[in-house]
Amino acid sequence: MFLALLTATALAADFTVHDGWMLEAEPGTLTENGVGAPTVFWNKRQGEWMMFFEARLNRESEACPRGFWAIGVARSIDGLTWTADEEPLIKPEPDTYFSCVAAHPNVVVDKNTVHLFFKAEQEKAACHSQQHPWGCEEYTGVGYYSASTADPLGGAIRKQPALITGANFGYPAVTKAGDDWWMFLSKVPALHVARSSSPDTGWVLDNDPIISPGEIEWTDDRVFNPAVACRDDDLRFQLWVGGKSLNAEGNLVESGFGDVILPDGHRAYVGLEPTYTWPATEAWRHWDVLRSPATNDWIVWFSERDENGRNRIGMAYTRWPILPDNLQLRSCGKRDLVPVSQTDAQLMHLDEDMGLNAEGTAAGCSTGSRSGSWLLVGLLLPFLRRRRD
Repeated sequence: MFLALLTATALAADFTVHDGWMLEAEPGTLTENGVGAPTVFWNKRQGEWMMFFEARLNRESEACPRGFWAIGVARSIDGLTWTADEEPLIKPEPDTYFSCVAAHPNVVVDKNTVHLFFKAEQEKAACHSQQHPWGCEEYTGVGYYSASTADPLGGAIRKQPALITGANFGYPAVTKAGDDWWMFLSKVPALHVARSSSPDTGWVLDNDPIISPGEIEWTDDRVFNPAVACRDDDLRFQLWVGGKSLNAEGNLVESGFGDVILPDGHRAYVGLEPTYTWPATEAWRHWDVLRSPATNDWIVWFSERDENGRNRIGMAYTRWPILPDNLQLRSCGKRDLVPVSQTDAQLMHLDEDMGLNAEGTAAGCSTGSRSGSWLLVGLLLPFLRRRRD
């Protein structure tokens, strides 16, 4: 595990939470049991915003103890007023790796192709009559759907998972950097990374977590829901992640939302303080982000429970409106990996841009070094990873 820490405000963005909800539960519709886990893109060819979300269906089965979950679609012209389609785009089907659950969608747009990734689960007794190529575990893997931006709903679901996990996981967050595809995901209780040269196959999951719970105060017991965007400098990736504190019974006590820098996809620089914290009853549950490289502004779409325990979707931003054509849709240019010394210089420059004190430069301990407000520990691991890659 490789982790570095930065000062409390080094990457904190000044978000405004929009007054009002983008989508809420509507009786008699796909969203009547709640609507959550939003992921959004601006479709230039159609001139509209498109959102994919998860929704629980009115179906019950002992074989699917968490119920049946599907992925729906909503559209908007202004980004504020949304209309959900009546039918789901992806719904559980018998003898598939998503026979119970298709949830936690994440969208990437690259060269006029919509790539949609999602969490998949199957029945607990899925192999009672036959073996499946993706195994017999309840948690099967990351599903994959692709379509043209000219017809985003006319695509196809891959018949096998893009990544087989076989363990409790969720929140896949994918980006393309040059010719490489990167996936950040929660594998309870930590965050992991996978890499591939193709979006639909060939993914290799690193068993070593990039962030584990307890390494920073606001992630006492769990790190979850990475939402990824690319930076324009050598710091490369920026994640917005969640942290949870649980009680002895495993129930949520408090959660937080903060940012992480990953210069090479493995080294993690995490804010000592979260951007937001909430008590259990008001916590954001799932979110995704988009970034405007032109102004370095952010939009966050999130879900939060209403008074009846049903998810609803809200939005926060650092600026609104944002010109949608300027948004980065998680398809980024190629950037070479840089040495630690160069990363330190970039971090110090970021500190200066944030108006932070960057005086401290002496080594703080035998396992790491300090550059401005950034503390780097475990210098050997990223070198070994680069050699292995």
